[in-house]
Amino acid sequence: RGGRQETSDAMEGLKNSLASALASLCAKSLLQPFDTIKSVQQQHRGEGITLAEAARIITTREGGAGFMELYAGLAASAI
Repeated sequence: RGGRQETSDAMEGLKNSLASALASLCAKSLLQPFDTIKSVQQQHRGEGITLAEAARIITTREGGAGFMELYAGLAASAI
């Protein structure tokens, strides 16, 4: 009996850990573009650029990946 309960507890812990990791990855994926835009706005402090202007700056960078540039740094923050 004791062994079966310990296995069940271990599986429950594993399920909770995986669910937590997935939730964290989803949240980071949704919020990353806003963090990237915020960084650009901070670099252009004093100019008072809008969210749309910052997004345009990011997505039109020379040699960039367009829309995917909004997700720059996601891999580092997901780890």
